[in-house]
Amino acid sequence: MERALVTGGAGFIGSNIVGGLVERDVEVVVLDDLYLGTENNLESVNDEVEFIQGTVLDEEKVKEAVHDVNVIFHQAARSSSPMHKEDPAGCERVNVEGFVNVAEAAIDEGVDKIVYASTSSMYG
Repeated sequence: MERALVTGGAGFIGSNIVGGLVERDVEVVVLDDLYLGTENNLESVNDEVEFIQGTVLDEEKVKEAVHDVNVIFHQAARSSSPMHKEDPAGCERVNVEGFVNVAEAAIDEGVDKIVYASTSSMYG
C-alpha cells in the first residue's frame, strides 16, 4: 500500500490533499504544528490518518513522520507576505530549514518523491 506524508496537512491546501489521498486508499501521515492549520480541517478523515503534532524544524519529529512513506507532499510553510514582513527570520527558518529537514529525512529513508509547493504571496 502506498503511504504518504503531508506536512502542513491540517492547513487548507494540505487537508484537501489529505482528503484526496484517503479517497484513493493511500495511508496518510500528517505532520503539522497547528500554527496556521486546525485539526477541524481533518475531521472527516480523522480516524483514517496518523496525526503527528510537530514542526518541520524538529528533526526528530520529521524523521518519525517520514519513516516508511513513499511520497511527501510538503505544504508546511509560513505562506503570507504579512507574516514574512512581521517575522522574516522565523519564516526563513520554517520555509528553508524546515524544507531542508524534510528533504534530508526523505533521502535518509529512500523516499521516492517530494511534491513541493510555494505560495503566490512570494512572487515579486
